[in-house]
Amino acid sequence: MVSAFIPRTENVIGYSLSYVKFTHLVKKYPNTLKCRCSKIGIAYETFVKVHVNFHQVCSSQFIKQDWIDSISVERNTMSSTTSDIRSYFSFFWQVIEGFCVVSKSTWIDAIANFNASRVLTPMAVAEEVLRSQAQEDLRNHISIAQTNMAQSLLALRRTTAGNQFVSGLGTNFYLHYWSSSLEYWNNPKMSPVVFNNCSCLNINGCPRPIFISTSEDQSVAVPGMIIDCLIVDATLASTLECYYDPTCFRLLHNESTATVNLLLKDSNKYFQVNSTIQNLLDYLMIDELNTEIMFDKFYEQCNPAYCMYSYTHHFSTLFIITTIIGIFGALSFILRLLAPFLAHVIIHWKTRGASNECITENATNSASRRK
Repeated sequence: MVSAFIPRTENVIGYSLSYVKFTHLVKKYPNTLKCRCSKIGIAYETFVKVHVNFHQVCSSQFIKQDWIDSISVERNTMSSTTSDIRSYFSFFWQVIEGFCVVSKSTWIDAIANFNASRVLTPMAVAEEVLRSQAQEDLRNHISIAQTNMAQSLLALRRTTAGNQFVSGLGTNFYLHYWSSSLEYWNNPKMSPVVFNNCSCLNINGCPRPIFISTSEDQSVAVPGMIIDCLIVDATLASTLECYYDPTCFRLLHNESTATVNLLLKDSNKYFQVNSTIQNLLDYLMIDELNTEIMFDKFYEQCNPAYCMYSYTHHFSTLFIITTIIGIFGALSFILRLLAPFLAHVIIHWKTRGASNECITENATNSASRRK
């Protein structure tokens, strides 16, 4: 009876379980279900799909060669640069186009490495566990790619600035002569661009806001636009704010006849309108990334031959009641069988006891009369 109330552990083995059966069991017995995979390493490319959207600028008309050519302006690099960026627009967009190309190439390499890598698990795991591990591994691959690209870009910028390479745009050094006299024309001189006491000999450059000269001969600051000693540094420090706003766009390209679609403010999923190009590049220009985990494909690759699980249970109340009734029923049946025999034995012993008492009494009386 007592054993009926003691918890019991049942061990179950299931062979060649389907994916549907596995998902049912893993929810019901998450702590005890064990399904050993037929292979330990499973490539991510067999069950993971990654969907990525780059910043809208990388698919816009602004990085197309037609647009870049349409805003190209001839300029005299022999003279000192000014802070009017109109003469640099084509180079600004060439740099951004290059960043888009590099970002996409870096992403392709990163996702190829991720797809070729394997999730190492000897057991089939729950979908939540697999999703978490896959996303963590993907983040690691992306982080490595971001770090490598950032280091390469930093090394390039430091090498260019440290060695004082002369920009072909004349933005950091400009060529001039000691004097307008013809005798000095054979001895030209390269001098660094200086702005507000900041010299382009400075390895960190001289970043400053962009001003546009309007038709009223006024200088208007352009939101988010920066000029620097090197066009790459200037581009990285700038934002694309003006290319979302029609008024600002007309200020920059008042003479352009090209028809382009501006960037859409509500199109970005992650980046802000005022995000710098450096910020975009830090994330490989990726504005949206979605990971699709096809768990059924993972389970198909895992292909466990069998699964084991255990569970603890008590006997049901109905079973206990039925058992008790059965026990008492069996006792009743046994008693019915033994009752006549027991009655006969009891009567026999009582009759025998009475006979012995009579014999003893008679013997006692006979002895008394003799005396």
